Amino acid sequence: MERLRLAFSGALAAALAMATGHLLAALTAPSASPVLAVGSAVIDLTPTPVKEWAVAHFGTADKAVLVGGVLLVTLVVAVLAGLLSRRHPWVGPALFLSLGALSGLAALSRPVVSAADLVPALVATVTGLATFAVLTRLARRERGSGAVTRRGFLLGSLGAAASTVALLAVARAQATGQAVRRLVLPRPASPAGPLPVGLETTSRVSRRCGPRSTPSTASTPTSPSPMSTPRCGR
Repeated sequence: MERLRLAFSGALAAALAMATGHLLAALTAPSASPVLAVGSAVIDLTPTPVKEWAVAHFGTADKAVLVGGVLLVTLVVAVLAGLLSRRHPWVGPALFLSLGALSGLAALSRPVVSAADLVPALVATVTGLATFAVLTRLARRERGSGAVTRRGFLLGSLGAAASTVALLAVARAQATGQAVRRLVLPRPASPAGPLPVGLETTSRVSRRCGPRSTPSTASTPTSPSPMSTPRCGR
């Protein structure tokens, strides 16, 4: 059970780190998100035949598949970090530092970069290291007593999972708002001409009188009285 808790600790720490970096990138530069930056770097380094194969098999979903692959590899490395930290406590932090350095280098490899593009990777690395240290400490057995802090580990895991979901929700809302604000309708090639003269009067009369009904030929025609005929022409 301790190995399972350590593996789960690594996965939760990596998920919270990626969510934190993604939210900071959504507030500053979306392309600086650790996951997206690594995915873009992988695309740039991928040979052209492999790119063509991915487009032919996945179509427009090729980028989503790539991002999913980056997430999967990151979680696998984080799980290994948790498992290896049982016998070698330094291995876990070293792997998280390696993941953070990789995301930072990927952010710097973009065509247009600034010092602010490193902030999501740095904050994500610090968040991952802190979460990993707390959860792995709760996952291990207490010295001397041999008891397992199940309640503490459960509360810590739930807190990390809830924080991850909340950060991703805020990041998604922020990205949607930015996309809406960037949406600009194109100007018409030629402006519309003026409305025909008398159109407003005709519309007002139509609304007041309503649609005219055609009398049925099967019914007996009757002569309408002058009092019941609405004078819509005025």
